[in-house]
Amino acid sequence: MVLAKSINHMFADNLWTIGHDYIRSGGFDRFLVRPINPLFHLLADRFCHDGVGNLAVGLTLTVTALRTLDVVVTPLTVLYLVVVVLSGGVIFIS
Repeated sequence: MVLAKSINHMFADNLWTIGHDYIRSGGFDRFLVRPINPLFHLLADRFCHDGVGNLAVGLTLTVTALRTLDVVVTPLTVLYLVVVVLSGGVIFIS
């Protein structure tokens, strides 16, 4: 859960301030006149470096849990973990 939340925090933390920082100040208009998707432009506008610490904590917790539980790490397990983390990040962003 920490890994998925860190994805949300790094890439989509500015969605909470869209009304105050972008719409009220008129900055959202620049997203609408450019030839790329406004949601992509909004998400790419700011990267929160605080989420990198959350990502490190999540990776540490995940590796520690995998070692403690004696989970056999196979390429399928790693793929499953990546899909679950990315899906959780999309759910948090939604």
